[in-house]
Amino acid sequence: MKTCCSFRLKWGSNSASQSNFRKLSLIDTIGYLSILDLDMEVTRMAGDGTNSGETATPADRKDVWAMKWAADNPDLLAIMEKTRMYVLRGLDPEEPVVSSGYICSFQVNYGTRIVRSR
Repeated sequence: MKTCCSFRLKWGSNSASQSNFRKLSLIDTIGYLSILDLDMEVTRMAGDGTNSGETATPADRKDVWAMKWAADNPDLLAIMEKTRMYVLRGLDPEEPVVSSGYICSFQVNYGTRIVRSR
C-alpha cells in the first residue's frame, strides 16, 4: 500500500474513519466535532486546484464526547452530545434519542449498542 498523503492532527481527543476511509471525524479536547474529507485533500495535494480552502468541515456540533461511524453505511455517523445520541446523515442530524451511554457498535440493520456505566 502506498501512502499518498499524511496529516498531522493537532486535535488530540478522538478520531474515527468511515468504513470506506473517505472521511475522518475528529473531536477536539473541548468537544467540537469536525469532519475531514480525505478525497478533497488528495485532490488538493495533487495540484488540481479544485479545493482552495480547508478540508475540515465544521459539523456545528459542540459538546460531543463520543462518535461511531456505521459499519454498514459510510454516510451515517452516531454521536453523543451531552445526554443525547444523534445520528448524522451527512451533516444533517436525525431526531435525538436521550442516552448517556458509550457507543459500542453502530449498524443500520442491527441498531446501536450502548453500554451504560453505573
